[in-house]
Amino acid sequence: GELDQQRISMLHVKQFVRRSERPQVLPNLAAGIVPWQEVIRTVENMHYSGPVMLETAPGEDIDVLFKETRDMFARL
Repeated sequence: GELDQQRISMLHVKQFVRRSERPQVLPNLAAGIVPWQEVIRTVENMHYSGPVMLETAPGEDIDVLFKETRDMFARL
C-alpha cells in the first residue's frame, strides 16, 4: 500500500533481529536485513520532510556507529 505523509509525524529507524521472544536492537543499522535503499526511495517519493529518529544499541563505540550510519544514509 501507499504511505500517506499526512499520517506520519516522525520516522523511527532501527535495525533489529528476533533471536528470542524479544527483538534485539542491533548497534549497526547497516548490519541487518532492512532494505534501506528501498526505504529511502519510498520516503523520498512521498516527499517526507519531517523528523527522523535513529535508534541504535548502546556501546563504547557509539560515536563511530552514528558516523557510519550517517555516512551510509548519505550514500543511498
